Amino acid sequence: MDVSNPFTLSLLVHIFYLCTYTAWDKENKQLQTSNVADVVLLRRGLSHTLNELNKILSLTGLTILPLAYFLHNPYDHLYLSLWSQVVHAIYSSWKYYGTKVAYVTEMPNILVELNTKRPKVFIEGVKKVSILCGALSLALLASHIYVPEWDAAAVGILVLFTALVHFYTMEIDYKFVLHVRTTGNLTIVYCLAAMVGLAVVGTKIQ
Repeated sequence: MDVSNPFTLSLLVHIFYLCTYTAWDKENKQLQTSNVADVVLLRRGLSHTLNELNKILSLTGLTILPLAYFLHNPYDHLYLSLWSQVVHAIYSSWKYYGTKVAYVTEMPNILVELNTKRPKVFIEGVKKVSILCGALSLALLASHIYVPEWDAAAVGILVLFTALVHFYTMEIDYKFVLHVRTTGNLTIVYCLAAMVGLAVVGTKIQ
């Protein structure tokens, strides 16, 4: 199997997270195949399946993104990663925010929300930071791919950094406790290692 093919690698990573992340039962703290069956067979409804697949899509992107820079065809993997995360962003925006234009207009309240001692208000500010970092990461990645002048290791580091901040701030509570199942935490290690690697050896994606 040719893992240098971006679709093949993406499929394998998807399966990996399906079998380790989706299968993990928080209450029993063990892998349960029934959790996978619930998603694949839509036993808990279409909404549950789409939500779980969207989480896997996010984790896959955050896994392939740092790996891509050290493969012999980084452009192909980054290109697929970009558009998969665009799908993730569109679905998440529709699922969790819908047509809440007011949420966008409230973005300027971030500093006030982050400076409060009220947990619920504070976490609202943190989530806004997460959304902004996610959007910035996608914009940087698109520029990284499509604008030749942005084909530099420094841009790659910024892409990974903003993606990692987006992931972390989206998954923490007001006590900064990260709520991610099992192998989902590996994405943090991958991104940090890739940032160091890019800083040391640099890369060109085209």
